[in-house]
Amino acid sequence: SAVFKGFHLATHQTVAIKMIDKVCFPEDKFQRELEIMKSLDHPFCAAFFEFLEDDQHYYLVMEHIDGGNLFSIINSTGSLPEWKSRHYFCQLVSAIDYLHSELKIAHRDLKVENVMIDRNDNIRLIDFGLGNMFRGENAVLQTACGSPAYAPPEMYH
Repeated sequence: SAVFKGFHLATHQTVAIKMIDKVCFPEDKFQRELEIMKSLDHPFCAAFFEFLEDDQHYYLVMEHIDGGNLFSIINSTGSLPEWKSRHYFCQLVSAIDYLHSELKIAHRDLKVENVMIDRNDNIRLIDFGLGNMFRGENAVLQTACGSPAYAPPEMYH
């Protein structure tokens, strides 16, 4: 997928438009991401506005977060002060607790590239393309997924 900056006519806001190639992304997996995005209502998760499609692509219109992603920020500054790391971490825990406890959703691709920082220095969790829903007290998701660079060593034996 690719993400573009756009202008949402209905809200008069700058938006992020995620364009997903239909050939590369099966419809069932896209429908799962769309359902997850529609269900989100949390201050630390990117807001979803609209879904569009044409013959070749799906388009997810979402909140544009203008502060960049946490990976780029850490790379440009070299490190974060402890107080700022704690601030972001507490917000991330809040978002994950909401996903797990309220919605029964596992993000499955948590990494600093998927944590955006807004103009008020708060996080927004993005990219639910690998997300999945789980049901029941002891539900277990079996699919190994995510970004290989962030996988624990036990995944490779």
